[in-house]
Amino acid sequence: MALGATTKNENVYYRFHLNYKQEHGSFKGYPGAEEVTNEELLKLDCNILIPAALENVITKHNADRIKADIIAEGANGPTTTEADEIFFERVIHHIPDILANAGGVTVSYYKWVQGLERDFWCEDGGVYSGGFPGSKSQVVERIVSVGKSFSMRTHVASSLTF
Repeated sequence: MALGATTKNENVYYRFHLNYKQEHGSFKGYPGAEEVTNEELLKLDCNILIPAALENVITKHNADRIKADIIAEGANGPTTTEADEIFFERVIHHIPDILANAGGVTVSYYKWVQGLERDFWCEDGGVYSGGFPGSKSQVVERIVSVGKSFSMRTHVASSLTF
């Protein structure tokens, strides 16, 4: 587990950054970067914050200090319900893990739908009963639409849409 992070206010070129990590094993000592704690990282002034490592890192205790315009969840459940409510009140756009993370959370999403529909999917893509609610883009559109229609947080809309 990472015990902190690095930040750099200038352009960071992905290839150079990746090469540095591969060569040194971490970003510690990256030229021009400043070391910060995980808690400080969450409070940096940025456009998009992507919590992508741990569950429940953004809570009611730190959500009011987050300065990002957009929170895009890359980890499974990095934001608590109380923090989500704070973002909604502050009009910070919060993209929940089920929409933002196209990897592990997508598989979790399929399992979630399977459980809700009481469907059991075959390896060949067939379904024993019910059916799949549409493509992922259709699901995203539906969740966003429900959220806007009912002035509802995206997290809540994603739970109630199906």
